[in-house]
Amino acid sequence: MSAIRTLAVAEGMIVLATIHQPSLETLAQFTNLLMLAEGKTCYSGPVDDLDGFFNRWGRPVARFHTPAEHAMNFLNDDFVASNESKGFGVHDLREYYLSTLKTHTPSISTVNEGQGLDEEATDELGKAGHLGTLFWNTVVLSERSSKNYSRNLLAYGVRAGMYGGAIRQSFSSGKTC
Repeated sequence: MSAIRTLAVAEGMIVLATIHQPSLETLAQFTNLLMLAEGKTCYSGPVDDLDGFFNRWGRPVARFHTPAEHAMNFLNDDFVASNESKGFGVHDLREYYLSTLKTHTPSISTVNEGQGLDEEATDELGKAGHLGTLFWNTVVLSERSSKNYSRNLLAYGVRAGMYGGAIRQSFSSGKTC
């Protein structure tokens, strides 16, 4: 990770990474952090401030935990015993995060925070219709699939050989598929 950070700083690049439960060493390589749960922002800010964020919320990070592990306790409700308490950690964390936005001046990243698409905008998105959307999805997926084939010819060659051998075997034994 440090090599990526060094390259990004040297070239003036932005690096986006999706990391699930990063170690403290990995987390420290980043300058900003965006935590999402259920498709909604629960924290957006400097990595160095994550510990302070939880302190201000009144739920400080325990002594032998990393801030990322602590955040996962609120963001992940897969291991909550009762269905009634599922989502409360996420809800409480998001509510606190949104309350902190009200005390700051809005930035470009927080101007549209919490706003969804209105009905007029969603009507505009679907103008291609089902067949048009299906066509373009097929084109995009075919293009991606072709790139994957060209990048990994050995794996797909072996797979094609296996299918060819299976077809040949079924015809030579007199069985039909």
